[in-house]
Amino acid sequence: MDWQKLLSSKRIIIPSEFHREAVPDARSEFERDFSRILYSNAFRRLHNKTQLFPMPANDHVHSRLTHSLEVSDVGWALGRLCGQRIIEKYPILRNVDIQATDFGNIVASACLAHDIGNPPFGHKGEDAIASFFRSVEAINYVNLLSDHQTADLQGFEGNAQGLRIISRISERVNRGGMRLTAATVGAFSKYPQCSTSVKPEATETKVDRKFGIFSTELDYFREVANELGLIELETNSWCRHPLAFLMEAADDICYNILDLEDGFILKLVSYESFRDVIQPIAQIESRKLDESSSYSEKVGHLRAKAIGRLVGEVIRIFSDQESAILQGERKHNLIEDSALKKEIKAIKDITRSTCYASPIVVKTEIAGYRVLKTVLSELLTALFREDGNAGIWVVDRPPGAASPIDKIMWATDYVSCMTDRYAITTYRHLLGITLPADE
Repeated sequence: MDWQKLLSSKRIIIPSEFHREAVPDARSEFERDFSRILYSNAFRRLHNKTQLFPMPANDHVHSRLTHSLEVSDVGWALGRLCGQRIIEKYPILRNVDIQATDFGNIVASACLAHDIGNPPFGHKGEDAIASFFRSVEAINYVNLLSDHQTADLQGFEGNAQGLRIISRISERVNRGGMRLTAATVGAFSKYPQCSTSVKPEATETKVDRKFGIFSTELDYFREVANELGLIELETNSWCRHPLAFLMEAADDICYNILDLEDGFILKLVSYESFRDVIQPIAQIESRKLDESSSYSEKVGHLRAKAIGRLVGEVIRIFSDQESAILQGERKHNLIEDSALKKEIKAIKDITRSTCYASPIVVKTEIAGYRVLKTVLSELLTALFREDGNAGIWVVDRPPGAASPIDKIMWATDYVSCMTDRYAITTYRHLLGITLPADE
């Protein structure tokens, strides 16, 4: 692959008749991408979507929105610093006015959008949607679909839903989605393959076991891939854009450390436990930690130093692996090659045992699972009614002449875009637990 093509600022818009030229201003095309994501309704809804701890009463615990903002900040640093090295290595990039900040803005934008397709209740929301379409209750809908469409829904992926949002449904009135540059879409696409290319039995890397493109967005992504010069590994499966590795690394750094910090804030993790697993990465002198006035301040110092060191690790690994990445030969994430791999595993182990398995997480995941399956079932029943009446609770519904896959994808769009709170409110209304007038 070639960096000039990989940094394409062309905006792929399907259908093309919805293309609108942007009004010139002082921003670069990649800065425009960041703004389009930041000010979108889809991004704003992340404020009330679960990161790890659902709908927390403590304002200091992360939501999907604050998590995405922090990932974006780390991603900007990774992109800019790696961009400096790439421009030094390939001076021709200076001749076409490519700057290190372009790399930073592309990665920051991809990071900002990386969770935008996640349904309510985190990864359990994905499981709930997939489980519904694998159930007996959904058999009449599944029988209307192709094998490819069925695989999309029975393995529902927030990553693929994210691509659908940014490319198609974010701006439903004008259509054409957010109209992002090809470079940003490429960096966003963590799993650039279709559900039919997934290898469930793969053990080496998660990339082979997950997908990021629904059949409904396949033509769109193929144009993006052609514009960027991504290598097609097999039918409907491409290698990653190199900057997608930096987006993934920024996410890995943030959730590993900050999920554990949330556990500390909620008193699920002691300060001593936090310190013992973060200090080997942060390497702060004990004297400096002792100068901190509170445990919260100590945790903040440890977190900042650990993130800084991991950023340096990722930059080193990316530089070492750049040639293999450009050849499309690398699949697994950058953190796996870190000299701190053992220390990162220790963080994951304690987070898994203390936070992921905590009663508040498990109970809400169980409730959220039922909420989403019930809402999706009721919505599809309404959409497929013979009289075409989808119910007054669905305001922006597809036309009565819509095809089965359009109706079903519209339903999954509607449910996926819900916040945790709105999903629960809708569930209560549908079951008659509360009425709109009660609120």
